[in-house]
Amino acid sequence: MLSKRRKHARRCLFLVGPNFVWTQDSAISDQFDYGGGRVANFKVASGFRAAGKHADGGVKDGPYWESLYDFRRPIKIFRK
Repeated sequence: MLSKRRKHARRCLFLVGPNFVWTQDSAISDQFDYGGGRVANFKVASGFRAAGKHADGGVKDGPYWESLYDFRRPIKIFRK
């Protein structure tokens, strides 16, 4: 049986689009893997996996649950 945290992590993956990219300081993150898939990049961005690794874990203070909780808030889109 999956732990509660693993279930939450799997649910987060439904929020990741096919063109997932993350930025830091208004630029694409240095840790972004252009050849990697959306799930692998999401795991690195959210602290489930260290950059350049193929296995989960090994991230100091990861996973970053506080950041992931921000996805739960309703998103408002404005048009000009």
